Amino acid sequence: PLNTNNNDKKWIFAVRRPQKTLTRPKGFCINPGNRDSTTSSIVPHLIQGKNCTGGQVAFRVFLKSEFCEENLEFWLACEEFKSITSPEKLAWKATSIYEEFIQSDSPMEVNVDYHTRDTIAHSLHKPTPSCFDGAQRKVCSLMENDAYPRFIQSDYYKDLCAGSRGLGKHKRT
Repeated sequence: PLNTNNNDKKWIFAVRRPQKTLTRPKGFCINPGNRDSTTSSIVPHLIQGKNCTGGQVAFRVFLKSEFCEENLEFWLACEEFKSITSPEKLAWKATSIYEEFIQSDSPMEVNVDYHTRDTIAHSLHKPTPSCFDGAQRKVCSLMENDAYPRFIQSDYYKDLCAGSRGLGKHKRT
């Protein structure tokens, strides 16, 4: 414990590291205006674009090289799940997502806590489009705070940036 006695003052300094400004190449489909409370981070906007998939492809290849592509696959499955309108299809897809990504020892198990896993398991009897939102937020946060910073330092990202400026390794002549 810190001694707060006036005769023995101790100074504690907190040093804040400056935040890096993340630069993104064209084609990453970042659209801050479309953010919602479920996925309010940069990663969803990196991977959502239908007409500009360069960022998603590069991020997917990077995640695969890091052995954590299940996070992106889960996030995409959740986005698809939210668009289902048929209750029967919703129930089938919820079970499918649970068995593939949430259930302990599943083939592509994502890193979520017991409480989140248990809440989802209990919601499977009558799933709603939002039943995976908590897990999706956690996985998105993992990608944003862990994988994405490594991605923007990677050769995959550097090649993508160079390619968007016409400087890529695979430039057509």
